[in-house]
Amino acid sequence: MSESYEPPAGEELSTVDVADCEYTSELIEIDGVISESGQGGWPGEGRYTVHSFAMAAWRRTGQSVRNETLLLLRPVPETASYFGDFQAGTLHRFEVLLSVDQTRAIVSKIVEENIKDDELEAIAIELVRPVVLQTERFGELTLNRSIHWFEGVANWNSQEVEISLETDEDLDITNQLETAEILFANAAEWQEKINAFAVAEKLELANDWQEKGQKLDADEFLQRMSLNSITIKPDGEFEFWHDDGDIFFGHSIQISGSLTQGLTDSDIPG
Repeated sequence: MSESYEPPAGEELSTVDVADCEYTSELIEIDGVISESGQGGWPGEGRYTVHSFAMAAWRRTGQSVRNETLLLLRPVPETASYFGDFQAGTLHRFEVLLSVDQTRAIVSKIVEENIKDDELEAIAIELVRPVVLQTERFGELTLNRSIHWFEGVANWNSQEVEISLETDEDLDITNQLETAEILFANAAEWQEKINAFAVAEKLELANDWQEKGQKLDADEFLQRMSLNSITIKPDGEFEFWHDDGDIFFGHSIQISGSLTQGLTDSDIPG
């Protein structure tokens, strides 16, 4: 542990959370099962880093289980390697400062790791159980619990691409499947639109990125751009993600839109 590590103490723990959230003044012990949602981290306002992760279900020690997500913020040394500390589906006991609305907590200390709790263990088993939906057009779609998306592989204009359908806690993807069905039923038409939009939006920028004296025409640009995956969102929006063929030195080419508005945006994230 770093000698300069000075975590906040007592009620001062609330300063770890920079969100507009009210906390209680009492440190309590909670037991819970670590969620499969992603973990994160960022610099704290003191000489520490904030490790962010979540419990999928939890309880105040000795009380009833709450099947609700609890976000945990844990101050750790600046140089700590913390992402592997708590694996999804494992059970732990922490001393925490709990928010008034009981949706967030700041970890004061680890009380006990890998605790035994039959009720929480049953929930942990369900957390890792595969959730698979069978569809006619897209075959099996498997839930990626870490990002809460259903994922699969589909045929787009005779090309195999990954498809992801964002969902919510209810795992309802009815609207997403309807959007995907319309897109794929008219794949050739949409591909023409995507190609034209990508050229109009990004060809000039692509040539700005090329070495001096080198220029791409529209055909060369499209030949180097290759579709990797399609993401469908609950509100009818979608994103087409392309490999850039090193046009933008490894950045993806993202084309976004919706069935109602058509293609509306382009970006080169990554």
